[in-house]
Amino acid sequence: MIFHRLGLIHKNQRGFTLVELLVAIAITGLITGGITMTIFQVFAGNARTSNHMTAVRQVQNAGYWISHDAQMARGVVITGVSGFPLTLTWTEYVSGDEHQVVYTLVGDQLQREHYTNRATNPDPDATAIVAQYIDSANTSCAFSGGSAFSLPDGDVTVDVFTITDAVGGDSGTISVTVPGDVTKATPVGGATVNGGTGPVTINIGSGAVAWTTPVPGSMIIITNTSNSDVTAGNWTSTTGTATATVTTDDDSDATLTDGDVLILTITATVGTGSQQTSETRVYEVMPRPGS
Repeated sequence: MIFHRLGLIHKNQRGFTLVELLVAIAITGLITGGITMTIFQVFAGNARTSNHMTAVRQVQNAGYWISHDAQMARGVVITGVSGFPLTLTWTEYVSGDEHQVVYTLVGDQLQREHYTNRATNPDPDATAIVAQYIDSANTSCAFSGGSAFSLPDGDVTVDVFTITDAVGGDSGTISVTVPGDVTKATPVGGATVNGGTGPVTINIGSGAVAWTTPVPGSMIIITNTSNSDVTAGNWTSTTGTATATVTTDDDSDATLTDGDVLILTITATVGTGSQQTSETRVYEVMPRPGS
C-alpha cells in the first residue's frame, strides 16, 4: 500500500515543458544582457571620464606654462598661421642675462625650449614637453590691442594677417614702416578702411590708415602685394575687441609682435570613438610692457 501511494505521487508530478524552458532561457538572457550592458556602460563612462580629466590637465598645463612665461616677457612674437612657434623674451634686471622661451607644436605635443643668452649660447638650457594630446588644428595664438607686423615673402608666397572682431565696435590704424613696401588692406563683413568698404593700397607715404570693425565678424585682411620687398608695419586698435592672427604663411616667417594682450586658445583631445573627449581653454595674458 505504501509503495502504491508513492507511485501515485511520482506519477502526478510534472516537469518543465519546452515552452517554459524557452521562456526561462530568454528571461535569463535578457537579465544577463542587461547586466553586461550596464557593466560595459560603467567601464566606458569611466574611460571617457578619465580621458576628459586627462584633456583638462593638458590644457591647464599648457595655459600655466605659457601664461607664466608671457607675464615675464617684454617681447612676444607669434609666427605662422597657428601663432606657433611662440617666442617670449625678457632680460634679468640684476645679471643682464637675456632669456628666451620658444613654444612649438610637434605633432600632438606642446614643447618648451628655454635659452639663456642665445646669441652666444645657441643650445637650449632645457627642453620639455609641457602638454600632450594637443589638437593643433584648434590651438592658436592671437594678439589684441595692436602690434607690429612683418610679411616678408612677396617674392615667394603671399603672406597675410587678418584683424578679426568677434564683438564689433573696434577701430585703429594700419601703417607701413619700410620704404618701398606695398600692402593691401581689404575690409570684409561691414568693416571699413579709410571710410570705405573697398580695398586700399598702403605704402610708407600713406601714413596711418584708419580702419573700423563695426559689427561682429567684420575683419580687415592685410596682404603683402609687393613682388620682392618685405612688408613691415604696425596696426593699432582702440578697444582691443579685435584680434590679429597670421592667416596665410607657407614658410612660417610672417610675424606679429608685441601685442597688448596675448590670446591663447588650447585644445586637447584624448581617446577614440565613443570614448573620445576634448577640452578647450582660452587664456588672455598681459605681457610686461615692451622695453
